[in-house]
Amino acid sequence: MSDNKKLTIQQQQEMNWIKVFNELCYEVFFKDTKGQQLLMMLEQRFFYQPTVYPGKDVAWGYYNEGRNDFIRSIRNAINIFMSQPSRKIEQPNTQISKERVE
Repeated sequence: MSDNKKLTIQQQQEMNWIKVFNELCYEVFFKDTKGQQLLMMLEQRFFYQPTVYPGKDVAWGYYNEGRNDFIRSIRNAINIFMSQPSRKIEQPNTQISKERVE
């Protein structure tokens, strides 16, 4: 954004919220092994499943897509935080295998 354009208070608050959200997602779901496990479980349980089945109410599909969008936002926040050159990114100590978590 150019210097001659001032951000409104709401825009500043939104940018700050996004910055904090991205960092928290990185800290909770990427650096921490339990967080990695939780995110993987959420993805396996909800994200990699059909959003609606034949015979189900259409509203069910909208509900499921909302859950999927939240999972996507967590992944996106982690990627944005990691792509910032000014951040020192620490890799997690251990990696969770991508096997199905039951």
